[in-house]
Amino acid sequence: MYVAVIFVTMKTLRTYIKTIAAGLVLLAACCINPAAADSTDRDLFVFGLINQYRATPFAHAIALGYDPVVLQEMGIGPETVFAPYALDRKLSEDAAAANAREAAADPEAEPIPPVRRHMARTSSVFSFSHFMSMETAGHIFVQNLFKNELDTGDFQFILSEVFQYVGIATAPGVVADTRMNAWFLSLTLGSFGQVTEMQMLNLINQVRAHPPLTQHFIHTDSNMLFQQNPQLSHLPKMLFSPLFPDDMLQQWARADAAMSGSSEEDVPRSDADGEGSADGAGAAGTASPSDPALPQSADPNRDMPVPADFYESYPGEFFQTATVAASWEDMTTARPVADLFSALLYSELITWPYGAVVFSNRYTQAGVAIALETLENTGIGIVSVHAGPFIDWRLVPEETGGPEPQLVPDETVPVETESPKARIYGLVFFDHDEDTVYFPGEELAQHTVSVYELPQHPVSMPDETHTLVKTLVTDNAGHFSLSLDPGRQWVFEAEKDGQTARRIIHIEKDQFVRIFFSPPYPPFDTSL
Repeated sequence: MYVAVIFVTMKTLRTYIKTIAAGLVLLAACCINPAAADSTDRDLFVFGLINQYRATPFAHAIALGYDPVVLQEMGIGPETVFAPYALDRKLSEDAAAANAREAAADPEAEPIPPVRRHMARTSSVFSFSHFMSMETAGHIFVQNLFKNELDTGDFQFILSEVFQYVGIATAPGVVADTRMNAWFLSLTLGSFGQVTEMQMLNLINQVRAHPPLTQHFIHTDSNMLFQQNPQLSHLPKMLFSPLFPDDMLQQWARADAAMSGSSEEDVPRSDADGEGSADGAGAAGTASPSDPALPQSADPNRDMPVPADFYESYPGEFFQTATVAASWEDMTTARPVADLFSALLYSELITWPYGAVVFSNRYTQAGVAIALETLENTGIGIVSVHAGPFIDWRLVPEETGGPEPQLVPDETVPVETESPKARIYGLVFFDHDEDTVYFPGEELAQHTVSVYELPQHPVSMPDETHTLVKTLVTDNAGHFSLSLDPGRQWVFEAEKDGQTARRIIHIEKDQFVRIFFSPPYPPFDTSL
């Protein structure tokens, strides 16, 4: 039980001692009256426990009897450390709502819609006929999640690298059916990216892959656009590689959008199409020391400081920005993301190819941020897109603004000689209006996608010869990504309600892959 201390740093050890001390005080309070302990203290105790497991996973696993060799094969070694989670207020409110549903206090409560690009939830109930302390329940809760991840190799909660934020809720109560006392514990994890931001990137990549699709989003007559900018006649013939999410560019975009607006949680969601009026104005920029410092974060719930000198610290030779605004008269029908996208497209098309972000092959990475505000029946939104070239952060020294360089898998092989891969930006959606075009709200979240490799020299071979390469799950914005060997044919498959959607694509470079389902047609009435 004391092996865990061996690999704990002094800082972590001090935190551990403080947490145990807080836990002992909490335990004493619970022994007198379980409901008397402050819920915040209980939540912080579980929060600290989770970060302890993330700080020393190998030591905790050894203490539970796991084989060191097996752990090493799973990528868990004595030096393995997972970055600590940050506590998030809104995620904690989501977890508290899950506890209420679990306790049947509000059985018909609707689940809180996910606003983050990635989100995971889990809940547990620990019932007892005799008293069980919150400390005991918390240890069981975290330890069971930890053991399940080690047993399955699926690091979803305690050892996840996808999530950065955690919400925790603990509550005493009574199990509805057995009437036994219980502790209710819920955990909600979230990532930095927001669903609305990824929806915007989905739209951008859709028109980059198929420029004629812009007609589905622009409210202005296309002939008028061609009259304003004759160069647009060349655009439908062009193809653009997809833009891929970049965390640093996204932080900067959020800082830009935060100058006016709030988080998208305040905006009602609707599946109805809106014909909102959109007025856009584009802005382009390159790295310049004279640019003003931007605010720290677009999200008031998180402390994500953006360096004031980020323009100077950007290691790329150039980047481009586009910022537009749009407003809606009727917030009950307008789709803010789609209308903001219309404004973004309009501002770019009237000046294309100058200052292009959406339709430019100079960039491969992007950060997207959306700030939305509601004023009675009027909605105001701002979208900011920062685009730049790919940067291998392993080669960027920390003092120039990048993270600490990471070693390549084989230090004897230079990064430049690694086999180039084609990156896939995938999107899965349900085509409600049957126009084959993705609109925000049609994405299929948490949907499984299978990727198969076709033989290099196919000779009318049956499907059984396809080799399954990867099984992926879409995020809350319907997006999935992976890297594949170029110069081959690949099959992308997804299933929904007995219907199979399949795309067979010859991949040569970075590719946008769109997989969609259509509503089933009613059966043909043969009696007529």
